[in-house]
Formats: sequence, structure tokens, C-alpha cells
Amino acid sequence: MSTTFDPNKEAGFLPLEQAPAPNGKPEAPPSHAATQSGFWRSTAPAVLRKEKLPPHDAWLVYWDQRKARPTFGGPIAPSSKPLQWNQLSPNLDRATQKLLELAAIVGDADEVAKFSKAKRNKELQAALNDWLAASKRARADVQLAVGAVAAAHLLGVFGGTLAADLGWRLVDALYELARHAEGWNPDLTDEEIIAQQMLAGELPLTLSYVLGEMKPLHALRSAAR
Repeated sequence: MSTTFDPNKEAGFLPLEQAPAPNGKPEAPPSHAATQSGFWRSTAPAVLRKEKLPPHDAWLVYWDQRKARPTFGGPIAPSSKPLQWNQLSPNLDRATQKLLELAAIVGDADEVAKFSKAKRNKELQAALNDWLAASKRARADVQLAVGAVAAAHLLGVFGGTLAADLGWRLVDALYELARHAEGWNPDLTDEEIIAQQMLAGELPLTLSYVLGEMKPLHALRSAAR
């Protein structure tokens, strides 16, 4: 039976609102927890740690003051396109393929700069919205895993250009996938093993890197390692 992300059924992963935190209580998604004390690490801007800003304002402040960091490509391998090294899933849907196309340019500073313009920015936000919608009922397979990793890298590069609502929805969705993947016990098929490794390993490591100022996201790295 295929594992799906269906909040109304017992599937491979439980929905976020049903999964308990270590203290046994439901864990708030990052978009809600961002207003609470203890969410931001010492590396985050002081105003976020002290003022308990509402999510919209916190998003703007975070990306305005966050120290930029390279993701795919960068100075070491600017033309590297890791998610396209090998076609792990031959039948990618349109939403996932679009994310891979966008992720392929994040090492090119000139191309990245174009997404601050209205037309390209609209294209980016539409692609992320489409993927989020498609992922809600997606099978827990390689396609979902590749799309999630691509979305995490896009978030790290373009987070400051995203609308706050979309940005937080993306963070919440990726955090949910990474957190629940840790306890997923897939059947021993090649595809499910790869999907689980990406969702429980590469995705949380990426999130802990690009959003390391957020305590819950930073904490993902221990189990992922």
C-alpha cells in the first residue's frame, strides 16, 4: 500500500497537529511558534528574540537581517545541479518539475537577481503555491522528496522575496515532512528507501542550515545526521 499524507487516515506520517512534542503536547507549527519566547536562537536578530513580533512582521525582519549563505552551487561549484544529476523519478508532475527548474539556477547570481522583478517573482511564488497544493495529498515517494528538497533550497535563496504568508506556509509544510519522516518505517523498496533518506536526512539537514536561527528547524539536524 502506498504511503500518503492524508490527515484523515493512519498513513506513514501523522499530521502535524496530531504529532506530540517531547512533552506530550501538540507542537505548534513554526508560523505560530515564531511569536513565542524561545523560538529564536541567539544567532537571530535581537528584535525577534525580544519583541515577539507577529508572524508577518517577524518574516520581514528575519529576511531583512538574516546573513546570506550559499546553497546549491555557490563559489565551490557554481554550475552544480545536484537534483538533476540523476532522474530518480521518471514521471515528475508539473509542479515538481517546475521547482527543479528553478532550483537549477540558484547558483547563478545573475539569474537569482532577476527574481526580485515582479514578473519572475510572480512565477516563483506561483510555482511554490502549486507545489504546496499538490503536496498535501502526495504519496510519500521520491517525487515528493525531491520536490521538498528543492523547495527548501529555494526558500533559502528566495525567502526574502516571498510573501510572508506563503513563506511561513512553506516552512510549516517542510518542517512537518521532515519531522514525521524520522519515524516513518517504509517497505524495503528501492524508491521508498530513497524517499525516506531524503525526507528524514537531506531535507531536515537543509532546513537546519537555511533556517538555522529558528530553534525547531536547527534541532532537526541531530536526528537527520
